[in-house]
Amino acid sequence: MKEKAIELRKLGHSLTEICKLLSKADSTVYRWIKDIPDTDNIKFRRHKNLVPGLTTKRKAEFQRKRIEYDKLGQELFDSNVNFRNLCLLYWCEGSKDKDKNAFSICNTDPVMIKFVVDVLKEIGCLGKQYLYIVCHPNSANDEEIIRFWSDIAETKNIRIKRKDNTDSTRKNRHLYGICSFTLSSTKLACMVLGCIERIKNQQIRLYQNNSKPNRLSGNAAL
Repeated sequence: MKEKAIELRKLGHSLTEICKLLSKADSTVYRWIKDIPDTDNIKFRRHKNLVPGLTTKRKAEFQRKRIEYDKLGQELFDSNVNFRNLCLLYWCEGSKDKDKNAFSICNTDPVMIKFVVDVLKEIGCLGKQYLYIVCHPNSANDEEIIRFWSDIAETKNIRIKRKDNTDSTRKNRHLYGICSFTLSSTKLACMVLGCIERIKNQQIRLYQNNSKPNRLSGNAAL
Protein backbone atom coordinates (compact mmCIF):
# COMPACT_ATOMS: atom_id res chain seq x y z
CA MET A 1 0.00 0.00 0.00
CA LYS A 2 2.84 2.41 0.84
CA GLU A 3 4.54 1.68 -2.48
CA LYS A 4 1.29 2.44 -4.30
CA ALA A 5 0.99 5.79 -2.48
CA ILE A 6 4.55 6.72 -3.43
CA GLU A 7 3.89 5.77 -7.04
CA LEU A 8 0.75 7.91 -7.18
CA ARG A 9 2.61 10.83 -5.65
CA LYS A 10 5.36 10.59 -8.28
CA LEU A 11 2.65 10.66 -10.93
CA GLY A 12 1.53 14.04 -9.60
CA HIS A 13 -1.49 13.17 -7.45
CA SER A 14 -2.27 15.31 -4.41
CA LEU A 15 -2.45 14.06 -0.82
CA THR A 16 -6.25 14.26 -0.87
CA GLU A 17 -6.48 12.29 -4.11
CA ILE A 18 -4.19 9.54 -2.84
CA CYS A 19 -6.18 9.23 0.39
CA LYS A 20 -9.39 8.78 -1.57
CA LEU A 21 -7.87 6.26 -3.99
CA LEU A 22 -6.36 4.13 -1.20
CA SER A 23 -9.09 4.78 1.40
CA LYS A 24 -6.46 5.75 3.96
CA ALA A 25 -6.26 8.53 6.55
CA ASP A 26 -4.44 11.77 5.72
CA SER A 27 -1.90 11.28 8.50
CA THR A 28 -0.99 7.79 7.28
CA VAL A 29 -0.54 8.76 3.64
CA TYR A 30 1.39 11.89 4.61
CA ARG A 31 3.97 9.76 6.50
CA TRP A 32 4.41 7.62 3.40
CA ILE A 33 4.89 10.44 0.87
CA LYS A 34 6.35 13.34 2.88
CA ASP A 35 9.89 12.70 1.59
CA ILE A 36 8.85 12.49 -2.07
CA PRO A 37 9.92 15.66 -3.98
CA ASP A 38 7.12 17.68 -5.57
CA THR A 39 6.62 17.20 -9.28
CA ASP A 40 6.10 20.16 -11.63
CA ASN A 41 2.42 19.29 -11.79
CA ILE A 42 2.07 19.45 -8.00
CA LYS A 43 3.94 22.78 -7.83
CA PHE A 44 1.70 24.25 -10.52
CA ARG A 45 -1.50 23.10 -8.80
CA ARG A 46 -0.33 24.43 -5.45
CA HIS A 47 0.48 27.82 -6.96
CA LYS A 48 -2.86 27.90 -8.78
CA ASN A 49 -4.71 27.22 -5.54
CA LEU A 50 -2.82 29.95 -3.68
CA VAL A 51 -3.30 32.72 -6.21
CA PRO A 52 -7.02 33.43 -5.56
CA GLY A 53 -6.38 33.90 -1.83
CA LEU A 54 -3.43 36.21 -2.42
CA THR A 55 -5.41 38.17 -5.00
CA THR A 56 -8.31 38.63 -2.59
CA LYS A 57 -5.93 39.81 0.11
CA ARG A 58 -4.24 42.26 -2.23
CA LYS A 59 -7.58 43.60 -3.44
CA ALA A 60 -8.68 44.20 0.15
CA GLU A 61 -5.43 46.00 0.92
CA PHE A 62 -5.71 48.03 -2.28
CA GLN A 63 -9.29 49.04 -1.42
CA ARG A 64 -8.21 50.05 2.09
CA LYS A 65 -5.46 52.24 0.61
CA ARG A 66 -7.91 53.85 -1.81
CA ILE A 67 -10.24 54.80 1.04
CA GLU A 68 -7.29 56.20 3.00
CA TYR A 69 -6.08 58.27 0.05
CA ASP A 70 -9.60 59.50 -0.69
CA LYS A 71 -9.96 60.74 2.90
CA LEU A 72 -6.58 62.46 2.71
CA GLY A 73 -7.64 64.20 -0.49
CA GLN A 74 -10.88 65.46 1.11
CA GLU A 75 -8.95 66.94 4.03
CA LEU A 76 -6.50 68.62 1.68
CA PHE A 77 -9.32 69.93 -0.49
CA ASP A 78 -10.87 71.67 2.53
CA SER A 79 -7.60 73.17 3.79
CA ASN A 80 -5.51 74.00 0.70
CA VAL A 81 -6.87 76.37 -1.91
CA ASN A 82 -4.17 75.45 -4.43
CA PHE A 83 -5.06 71.77 -4.24
CA ARG A 84 -8.72 72.70 -4.59
CA ASN A 85 -7.92 74.64 -7.77
CA LEU A 86 -5.84 71.72 -9.02
CA CYS A 87 -8.81 69.37 -8.62
CA LEU A 88 -11.08 71.75 -10.54
CA LEU A 89 -8.47 72.10 -13.25
CA TYR A 90 -8.08 68.33 -13.44
CA TRP A 91 -11.84 67.95 -13.74
CA CYS A 92 -11.60 69.97 -16.96
CA GLU A 93 -8.29 68.81 -18.43
CA GLY A 94 -7.28 65.56 -16.72
CA SER A 95 -7.80 61.86 -17.36
CA LYS A 96 -10.72 60.40 -15.35
CA ASP A 97 -9.79 56.73 -15.88
CA LYS A 98 -9.86 55.28 -12.34
CA ASP A 99 -8.21 52.03 -13.43
CA LYS A 100 -4.95 53.60 -14.61
CA ASN A 101 -3.81 54.68 -11.13
CA ALA A 102 -2.03 57.69 -12.59
CA PHE A 103 -2.41 61.46 -12.55
CA SER A 104 -2.42 62.66 -16.16
CA ILE A 105 -3.29 66.12 -17.47
CA CYS A 106 -2.92 67.50 -20.99
CA ASN A 107 -2.57 71.07 -22.25
CA THR A 108 -0.49 73.42 -24.40
CA ASP A 109 -0.27 76.20 -21.82
CA PRO A 110 3.13 76.11 -20.03
CA VAL A 111 1.75 78.29 -17.22
CA MET A 112 -0.87 75.67 -16.45
CA ILE A 113 1.66 72.82 -16.46
CA LYS A 114 3.93 74.88 -14.20
CA PHE A 115 1.02 75.46 -11.81
CA VAL A 116 0.40 71.70 -11.66
CA VAL A 117 4.08 71.05 -10.89
CA ASP A 118 4.17 73.72 -8.16
CA VAL A 119 1.04 72.39 -6.43
CA LEU A 120 2.28 68.81 -6.52
CA LYS A 121 5.57 69.97 -5.07
CA GLU A 122 3.73 71.89 -2.35
CA ILE A 123 1.71 68.86 -1.22
CA GLY A 124 4.66 66.50 -1.48
CA CYS A 125 3.39 64.44 -4.41
CA LEU A 126 5.90 65.36 -7.10
CA GLY A 127 7.76 62.22 -8.13
CA LYS A 128 8.91 60.45 -11.29
CA GLN A 129 6.75 62.35 -13.71
CA TYR A 130 7.11 61.97 -17.45
CA LEU A 131 5.92 63.96 -20.45
CA TYR A 132 4.47 62.88 -23.76
CA ILE A 133 4.60 65.70 -26.31
CA VAL A 134 2.59 65.58 -29.53
CA CYS A 135 3.92 67.97 -32.17
CA HIS A 136 3.13 68.95 -35.73
CA PRO A 137 5.81 68.77 -38.41
CA ASN A 138 6.28 72.54 -38.29
CA SER A 139 6.84 72.69 -34.52
CA ALA A 140 10.23 73.47 -32.98
CA ASN A 141 12.97 70.86 -33.20
CA ASP A 142 13.19 68.10 -30.61
CA GLU A 143 16.04 69.69 -28.63
CA GLU A 144 14.15 72.97 -28.24
CA ILE A 145 10.97 71.16 -27.21
CA ILE A 146 12.77 69.06 -24.59
CA ARG A 147 14.57 72.11 -23.21
CA PHE A 148 11.31 74.08 -23.06
CA TRP A 149 9.17 71.48 -21.26
CA SER A 150 11.89 69.97 -19.06
CA ASP A 151 12.46 73.34 -17.35
CA ILE A 152 8.74 73.73 -16.72
CA ALA A 153 7.89 70.18 -15.64
CA GLU A 154 11.21 69.55 -13.87
CA THR A 155 11.91 66.29 -15.67
CA LYS A 156 14.10 64.94 -18.45
CA ASN A 157 11.79 61.99 -19.03
CA ILE A 158 10.20 63.28 -22.23
CA ARG A 159 8.91 61.44 -25.27
CA ILE A 160 8.09 63.29 -28.49
CA LYS A 161 5.79 62.23 -31.29
CA ARG A 162 5.51 64.14 -34.55
CA LYS A 163 1.97 64.14 -35.89
CA ASP A 164 1.65 63.92 -39.64
CA ASN A 165 -0.73 66.81 -40.23
CA THR A 166 -0.38 69.24 -43.13
CA ASP A 167 -3.53 71.23 -42.29
CA SER A 168 -2.51 74.83 -43.04
CA THR A 169 -5.00 76.23 -40.51
CA ARG A 170 -2.95 74.66 -37.68
CA LYS A 171 0.44 75.44 -39.16
CA ASN A 172 1.48 78.11 -36.68
CA ARG A 173 -0.12 76.68 -33.56
CA HIS A 174 1.60 74.97 -30.62
CA LEU A 175 5.25 75.69 -31.37
CA TYR A 176 6.28 73.38 -28.50
CA GLY A 177 3.53 70.82 -28.97
CA ILE A 178 0.76 69.52 -26.74
CA CYS A 179 2.08 68.39 -23.37
CA SER A 180 0.63 65.40 -21.54
CA PHE A 181 1.96 65.50 -17.97
CA THR A 182 1.72 62.10 -16.28
CA LEU A 183 2.73 60.98 -12.81
CA SER A 184 2.24 57.32 -11.86
CA SER A 185 0.73 57.58 -8.39
CA THR A 186 -2.28 55.69 -7.09
CA LYS A 187 -2.29 57.98 -4.05
CA LEU A 188 -2.51 61.20 -6.05
CA ALA A 189 -5.04 59.79 -8.52
CA CYS A 190 -7.33 58.67 -5.68
CA MET A 191 -6.99 62.01 -3.88
CA VAL A 192 -7.89 64.09 -6.93
CA LEU A 193 -10.57 61.84 -8.43
CA GLY A 194 -12.19 61.44 -5.01
CA CYS A 195 -12.50 65.21 -4.67
CA ILE A 196 -13.94 65.52 -8.17
CA GLU A 197 -16.54 62.88 -7.30
CA ARG A 198 -17.39 64.87 -4.18
CA ILE A 199 -17.91 68.07 -6.22
CA LYS A 200 -20.09 66.19 -8.72
CA ASN A 201 -22.30 64.76 -5.99
CA GLN A 202 -22.69 68.18 -4.37
CA GLN A 203 -23.79 69.70 -7.67
CA ILE A 204 -26.23 66.87 -8.35
CA ARG A 205 -27.81 67.33 -4.92
CA LEU A 206 -27.99 71.09 -5.51
CA TYR A 207 -29.87 70.65 -8.78
CA GLN A 208 -32.17 68.07 -7.22
CA ASN A 209 -32.98 70.37 -4.29
CA ASN A 210 -33.79 73.17 -6.71
CA SER A 211 -36.24 70.86 -8.51
CA LYS A 212 -34.21 70.95 -11.69
CA PRO A 213 -34.48 68.07 -14.19
CA ASN A 214 -31.99 65.44 -13.08
CA ARG A 215 -29.78 65.08 -16.12
CA LEU A 216 -26.49 64.95 -14.22
CA SER A 217 -26.52 61.38 -12.98
CA GLY A 218 -23.74 58.96 -13.85
CA ASN A 219 -21.09 59.91 -16.37
CA ALA A 220 -23.25 62.70 -17.81
CA ALA A 221 -21.97 64.95 -15.02
CA LEU A 222 -18.50 64.97 -16.53
